[in-house]
Amino acid sequence: MHYFMRHQPLTMRTLSLLSTIAAVLFFSSCQKPPIESEPKPKEDIFTWLATVKDSCSYTIDGKVYICDHLGGTGWANRGTNLDTSNGEWKWHPDSLLYSTKFEFFSIKDNRSDNGNFHLEFTKKYGKNQLAPKIGTMLAPATDTVLYAKGLHKFAVEFDRFNNDEGVVLTMHNWTGSSFETLSTNSQAPVSWPTTISPRSHNNSEFEIVKVQPLPYNYRGHIIEARFSASVFDKQEQAKRVDGYVRFRIDQ
Repeated sequence: MHYFMRHQPLTMRTLSLLSTIAAVLFFSSCQKPPIESEPKPKEDIFTWLATVKDSCSYTIDGKVYICDHLGGTGWANRGTNLDTSNGEWKWHPDSLLYSTKFEFFSIKDNRSDNGNFHLEFTKKYGKNQLAPKIGTMLAPATDTVLYAKGLHKFAVEFDRFNNDEGVVLTMHNWTGSSFETLSTNSQAPVSWPTTISPRSHNNSEFEIVKVQPLPYNYRGHIIEARFSASVFDKQEQAKRVDGYVRFRIDQ
């Protein structure tokens, strides 16, 4: 499947994912990034927004990856509650998984300790709760319910059976000449077994700690979140990641 992505200038990149439903869609340090007070009455709001730009950082194996470039944002539809019991792939006919995505990356000349961080929010909807957004893409009237303040669970079945909803973290890390991909969900195809279950995240947390409306009646919010979670490589070996993320939404 494909995300419809809204890219930032000079950082366009295409991201594609596989799914049976074609769709159009889509950390700084581990300390809380400082947010300046609201702009003064005569201050340009865009100048102010530059001081609270989208960014994230995370720490794995004692290494801090700072991703202070926003690669793009996007959204997608997927089928839900996949049933393969009769040898057929059948999705629930009356519901969809709606997801939004934020991609952050770092740039270093020698690529050493570069990071690429993907944050996705997913929620199930009945098709009758959604309306056309772009082409055949369906979306709720507002995405703000996905970014409610407080704890959010992890969607471990994301891109597999899609029978849950929540948050997905994925990171691609370069350390010297080595590279690894880690995720809170399984990277295995849906036809393969996985050892990752909701119990795998008994000691994991993703918490939205601040939802700040933009000033002067501009539409949108600045979202801040912290996380401490288990992430897994392709062999489903676990590591710990701790981090902080800040991003802006336009609703």
